[in-house]
Amino acid sequence: MHTSVTQAILDAIIDAFDAHSTMSKQALDSSQVREGLKDVLLGPGQLYEALRNKGALPVAHPR
Repeated sequence: MHTSVTQAILDAIIDAFDAHSTMSKQALDSSQVREGLKDVLLGPGQLYEALRNKGALPVAHPR
């Protein structure tokens, strides 16, 4: 049983890595995706400010 749990964890990590790599490539390849991310971070929800105030982001402002 231990081996199957270990393999499941490894598989989940690999799947997450693949998904994040795909999303990162899409963001790098598309100014529209990058603008959308900026809108989410800086828009009405003020996600960037909330994360910065929580200490999850550096103090420098985004470009």
